[in-house]
Amino acid sequence: MVASLSSKSARLSVVALACVAALAAACGTRQQEDVGSADDELQSTTFDKNDVIDDATMTDVGAADASQVQGFLETTPFRDLLFLRTTSPLSTYRDGGKLASEIFVSAAHKYGINPIELLVAVEAEQSLVSATDLDGDAAKLAFRCGCPDGDDCAINPAKYIGFTKQIECYGATLRASLDAQKAGKPTTAGWKRGVSSISQDQPVKLVITPANMATAALYSYTPVVGKLGGGDATLGGVSKHWELFGRFAKALSYDGPSSSSSDGGKPCATSTECSGDTPVCDAVSGRCVACLADFSAAPAKPLACPTADLPACSASGACEICSATNATACAATATTPVCVVDQTTCGCTDDASCGAGKICQTDLGPAGMCAAGCRVTAGKDSCGAAARCDATDGSIGACRAITCETAGCPGNLVCDTTQAAPTCVECMTGATSACAAKGAGSACVANHCGCTKDSDCGGSGRTCNVATHACKAAAPAGGTTSPGDSTSPGDSDASVPVPAAPATGEPPSGHGAADHDAGAREAPTYAELNPPPAGGGVGCEASGRRGPATGIGSALAVFFALASAFFARRARRMSELTRSSYRRSSASRD
Repeated sequence: MVASLSSKSARLSVVALACVAALAAACGTRQQEDVGSADDELQSTTFDKNDVIDDATMTDVGAADASQVQGFLETTPFRDLLFLRTTSPLSTYRDGGKLASEIFVSAAHKYGINPIELLVAVEAEQSLVSATDLDGDAAKLAFRCGCPDGDDCAINPAKYIGFTKQIECYGATLRASLDAQKAGKPTTAGWKRGVSSISQDQPVKLVITPANMATAALYSYTPVVGKLGGGDATLGGVSKHWELFGRFAKALSYDGPSSSSSDGGKPCATSTECSGDTPVCDAVSGRCVACLADFSAAPAKPLACPTADLPACSASGACEICSATNATACAATATTPVCVVDQTTCGCTDDASCGAGKICQTDLGPAGMCAAGCRVTAGKDSCGAAARCDATDGSIGACRAITCETAGCPGNLVCDTTQAAPTCVECMTGATSACAAKGAGSACVANHCGCTKDSDCGGSGRTCNVATHACKAAAPAGGTTSPGDSTSPGDSDASVPVPAAPATGEPPSGHGAADHDAGAREAPTYAELNPPPAGGGVGCEASGRRGPATGIGSALAVFFALASAFFARRARRMSELTRSSYRRSSASRD
């Protein structure tokens, strides 16, 4: 009897297991969200389409940390057919080397959004929390953000496709909707707190008047009330979002924004009450949240770092002195000019980062400081092009300006170190190797070679002009000299001799007088016809005294002298002919 009952029980168990297996196969890999749900896991409050979630809850970034989110994904509030809690495939999913739980919390802090809200959205859009396995493509379009119909994602996959990019997109979209309303504007879809709008429920659209900014932001993303709220019976909509938030909050033991002393979501009136990874007071929620942008004086960006002392918004949400993309605080200082990124503070990394004439002393300050000095490394120093380091063995030295004192002088020049900036000169007292008596002079006068007396010029008739300290060459043979001047032969003008008129009788008065006068007068010389212009001319020196003509001037002088002589002789010949003719005429009359 007992054996018979045992046999029947075994057969019933096999049948039951078979039925469960068949049901599981029929259900596929996605669990229905309401399968096996107990009533006590649903929210006990009534859904209000105008007040879905309050602002403080929506922006409570401290609602759950990464470890809590990870535990939630490993044991979700959903149950399988055996009423056992399921494990989400997101519990082991990684993108860019980070677990999904870490990505959720990082995005929550970056955009000032409750991490539970991000979990709810990924379930509402793709059921990725309740699924039993994970479709890779579904994870890459987790929120359908930026491409609800897939078209935009196909056009710009680099911007939207990817699990992390999708979470970033959704977080940024919610934050933009909150910030727009905070500035008194509607969301990009036209929703705004206190302003009535029409939902897209079918077949009957509903009038919605959002009681707060968070509710308006949800409708801006999903403008459908859905089945639980009396709207479209074929869609979950915002009412399903509300139901999921209540279930997830209970699973995470979250009962609303905390008023504890922790910065994570603590109440605030100004950012001076916030610090750490939540340094900004969000006016929307009245709570401390992570920063979203670097400090800027005007116009201020939403959730930007509040002070210029800590202007750089880091990936953790904290405001730091500097970051890889913001080193403005460092550039304003001479001793700590660069951002040491791994320490998020200003300092220096090497001598080159400090500039010319400085070295980086890594043992000073939290991240090194620049100090005056130089040292030679790999054959180069930090003094720049105009100076050299006086220490060449790698030790710390001082930069010295490159002058003749350090670089020397070319040729026979000497370095005058008595000047403020040592300079190469021709000579100095006691250093006259570049000066020669047969050259400019053997004496040194004001750092230049010259003379102070005739003997400095080497003799041979050379003399010293004591006014200019310059040696003068000897005067040419036969010439004369005067102090500071010299005379050359041929200075005076040479007149061409004209033969005297023959001693014959003078023509009678009133007959041939003009011809007689022309023949009796001497022909003018070239010098008389061409007096030198004032101040000199061709073949003249600067003093105005005429000197020997040279080149073209000399040839012209000879030409005009010969021409003058030729015309003088011709004039005399004509005069003689005239007088001879006059005598013959007189004789015939007689």
